[in-house]
Amino acid sequence: MRRKRKRRKKKQKMDVKKIIAIVLLLSFSMTVLKLSERELIPTKSSFIEMKLSNVEIKDDYAIVTLKNHCRELTFFVSKSQGIAIEDARNKIKHGRPSTHDLLESVLASLGSRVKALKIVNLKKGVYYGILEIVDEFGLKHEIDCRPSDGIVIALKTNAKILVARNLTRVTCSELM
Repeated sequence: MRRKRKRRKKKQKMDVKKIIAIVLLLSFSMTVLKLSERELIPTKSSFIEMKLSNVEIKDDYAIVTLKNHCRELTFFVSKSQGIAIEDARNKIKHGRPSTHDLLESVLASLGSRVKALKIVNLKKGVYYGILEIVDEFGLKHEIDCRPSDGIVIALKTNAKILVARNLTRVTCSELM
Protein backbone atom coordinates (compact mmCIF):
# COMPACT_ATOMS: atom_id res chain seq x y z
CA MET A 1 0.00 0.00 0.00
CA ARG A 2 2.78 2.39 0.94
CA ARG A 3 4.67 1.57 -2.25
CA LYS A 4 1.61 2.37 -4.35
CA ARG A 5 1.21 5.72 -2.59
CA LYS A 6 4.89 6.53 -3.09
CA ARG A 7 4.68 5.58 -6.77
CA ARG A 8 1.51 7.65 -7.18
CA LYS A 9 3.13 10.69 -5.48
CA LYS A 10 6.27 10.24 -7.55
CA LYS A 11 4.17 10.02 -10.73
CA GLN A 12 2.20 13.11 -9.70
CA LYS A 13 5.46 15.02 -9.14
CA MET A 14 6.65 13.94 -12.58
CA ASP A 15 3.35 15.04 -14.13
CA VAL A 16 3.58 18.45 -12.43
CA LYS A 17 7.15 18.87 -13.67
CA LYS A 18 6.06 17.96 -17.20
CA ILE A 19 3.19 20.44 -17.04
CA ILE A 20 5.50 23.20 -15.78
CA ALA A 21 8.01 22.42 -18.54
CA ILE A 22 5.27 22.53 -21.19
CA VAL A 23 3.88 25.84 -19.85
CA LEU A 24 7.36 27.39 -19.81
CA LEU A 25 8.06 26.13 -23.32
CA LEU A 26 4.75 27.51 -24.61
CA SER A 27 5.34 30.82 -22.85
CA PHE A 28 8.82 31.09 -24.37
CA SER A 29 7.47 30.19 -27.82
CA MET A 30 4.74 32.83 -27.57
CA THR A 31 7.32 35.45 -26.56
CA VAL A 32 9.53 34.56 -29.53
CA LEU A 33 6.51 34.75 -31.87
CA LYS A 34 5.48 38.15 -30.49
CA LEU A 35 9.02 39.48 -30.92
CA SER A 36 9.22 38.22 -34.49
CA GLU A 37 5.86 39.84 -35.34
CA ARG A 38 6.69 43.17 -33.68
CA GLU A 39 7.05 46.02 -36.11
CA LEU A 40 10.30 47.86 -35.79
CA ILE A 41 9.67 51.58 -35.48
CA PRO A 42 12.46 53.55 -37.09
CA THR A 43 14.77 55.58 -34.86
CA LYS A 44 14.42 59.35 -34.60
CA SER A 45 17.29 59.97 -37.01
CA SER A 46 15.75 57.79 -39.72
CA PHE A 47 12.72 60.09 -40.19
CA ILE A 48 12.48 62.83 -42.78
CA GLU A 49 10.23 65.83 -42.29
CA MET A 50 7.99 66.17 -45.33
CA LYS A 51 5.38 68.60 -46.59
CA LEU A 52 2.16 67.90 -48.43
CA SER A 53 3.04 68.47 -52.07
CA ASN A 54 -0.05 67.35 -53.96
CA VAL A 55 -3.47 65.78 -53.62
CA GLU A 56 -4.92 64.59 -56.89
CA ILE A 57 -8.63 63.81 -56.61
CA LYS A 58 -9.89 61.16 -59.03
CA ASP A 59 -13.37 59.67 -59.54
CA ASP A 60 -13.04 56.94 -56.87
CA TYR A 61 -9.79 57.70 -55.04
CA ALA A 62 -7.12 60.31 -54.42
CA ILE A 63 -3.34 60.29 -54.78
CA VAL A 64 -1.40 62.00 -51.99
CA THR A 65 2.22 63.08 -52.43
CA LEU A 66 4.50 64.15 -49.60
CA LYS A 67 7.88 65.70 -50.50
CA ASN A 68 11.11 66.94 -49.04
CA HIS A 69 13.61 68.16 -51.61
CA CYS A 70 14.78 64.94 -53.30
CA ARG A 71 12.58 62.45 -51.47
CA GLU A 72 8.90 61.71 -51.82
CA LEU A 73 6.17 59.37 -50.70
CA THR A 74 3.09 58.84 -52.86
CA PHE A 75 0.11 56.74 -51.81
CA PHE A 76 -3.57 56.21 -52.53
CA VAL A 77 -6.44 57.15 -50.21
CA SER A 78 -10.20 57.24 -50.57
CA LYS A 79 -11.73 60.19 -52.39
CA SER A 80 -13.30 61.46 -49.15
CA GLN A 81 -9.93 61.32 -47.35
CA GLY A 82 -8.31 63.16 -50.26
CA ILE A 83 -10.95 65.89 -50.01
CA ALA A 84 -10.44 66.11 -46.23
CA ILE A 85 -6.68 66.54 -46.76
CA GLU A 86 -7.27 69.24 -49.38
CA ASP A 87 -9.76 71.03 -47.10
CA ALA A 88 -7.26 70.97 -44.22
CA ARG A 89 -4.49 72.28 -46.48
CA ASN A 90 -6.72 75.13 -47.68
CA LYS A 91 -8.08 75.74 -44.15
CA ILE A 92 -11.67 75.27 -45.31
CA LYS A 93 -14.17 75.21 -42.45
CA HIS A 94 -17.48 73.38 -42.70
CA GLY A 95 -20.76 74.13 -40.94
CA ARG A 96 -20.43 71.18 -38.58
CA PRO A 97 -17.18 69.77 -37.14
CA SER A 98 -15.62 66.76 -38.82
CA THR A 99 -14.14 63.87 -36.86
CA HIS A 100 -10.73 65.48 -37.35
CA ASP A 101 -12.06 68.78 -35.94
CA LEU A 102 -13.53 66.89 -33.00
CA LEU A 103 -10.19 65.25 -32.18
CA GLU A 104 -8.42 68.60 -32.47
CA SER A 105 -10.93 70.20 -30.07
CA VAL A 106 -10.76 67.35 -27.56
CA LEU A 107 -6.96 67.45 -27.48
CA ALA A 108 -6.93 71.24 -27.05
CA SER A 109 -9.52 71.09 -24.25
CA LEU A 110 -7.37 68.50 -22.45
CA GLY A 111 -4.29 70.68 -22.74
CA SER A 112 -2.62 68.33 -25.22
CA ARG A 113 -1.14 69.02 -28.62
CA VAL A 114 -0.14 67.02 -31.65
CA LYS A 115 3.63 67.13 -32.00
CA ALA A 116 3.95 65.05 -35.16
CA LEU A 117 2.52 62.46 -37.47
CA LYS A 118 5.01 59.66 -38.10
CA ILE A 119 4.49 57.37 -41.07
CA VAL A 120 6.41 54.36 -39.84
CA ASN A 121 5.73 51.25 -41.87
CA LEU A 122 4.34 49.67 -45.02
CA LYS A 123 2.90 46.19 -44.56
CA LYS A 124 0.95 44.29 -47.23
CA GLY A 125 0.36 47.50 -49.18
CA VAL A 126 -0.94 49.45 -46.17
CA TYR A 127 0.92 52.38 -44.59
CA TYR A 128 0.91 52.72 -40.82
CA GLY A 129 1.12 55.96 -38.89
CA ILE A 130 1.54 57.16 -35.34
CA LEU A 131 0.28 60.45 -33.94
CA GLU A 132 2.73 61.74 -31.37
CA ILE A 133 0.77 63.71 -28.78
CA VAL A 134 2.20 65.68 -25.87
CA ASP A 135 -0.12 66.12 -22.90
CA GLU A 136 -0.32 69.05 -20.50
CA PHE A 137 2.38 67.48 -18.30
CA GLY A 138 4.81 67.09 -21.20
CA LEU A 139 4.35 63.32 -21.48
CA LYS A 140 4.47 61.85 -24.97
CA HIS A 141 1.79 59.47 -26.17
CA GLU A 142 1.93 57.55 -29.45
CA ILE A 143 -1.45 56.76 -30.98
CA ASP A 144 -1.88 54.39 -33.93
CA CYS A 145 -3.56 56.12 -36.87
CA ARG A 146 -4.08 55.94 -40.59
CA PRO A 147 -1.63 58.27 -42.34
CA SER A 148 -4.49 59.97 -44.22
CA ASP A 149 -6.20 60.91 -40.94
CA GLY A 150 -2.86 61.87 -39.45
CA ILE A 151 -2.10 64.21 -42.35
CA VAL A 152 -5.42 66.01 -41.89
CA ILE A 153 -4.81 66.38 -38.15
CA ALA A 154 -1.18 67.45 -38.67
CA LEU A 155 -2.28 70.13 -41.16
CA LYS A 156 -5.02 71.39 -38.82
CA THR A 157 -2.65 71.56 -35.83
CA ASN A 158 0.51 72.70 -37.66
CA ALA A 159 2.30 69.53 -36.56
CA LYS A 160 5.25 67.99 -38.36
CA ILE A 161 4.79 65.17 -40.86
CA LEU A 162 7.65 62.71 -40.48
CA VAL A 163 8.20 59.75 -42.77
CA ALA A 164 10.55 56.82 -42.24
CA ARG A 165 13.39 57.26 -44.72
CA ASN A 166 13.07 53.67 -45.98
CA LEU A 167 9.48 54.39 -47.15
CA THR A 168 10.48 57.29 -49.38
CA ARG A 169 11.86 57.22 -52.87
CA VAL A 170 14.67 59.37 -54.22
CA THR A 171 13.59 61.72 -56.99
CA CYS A 172 16.82 63.64 -57.69
CA SER A 173 19.35 62.08 -60.01
CA GLU A 174 22.40 63.19 -57.96
CA LEU A 175 21.20 61.07 -55.01
CA MET A 176 20.45 57.91 -57.04
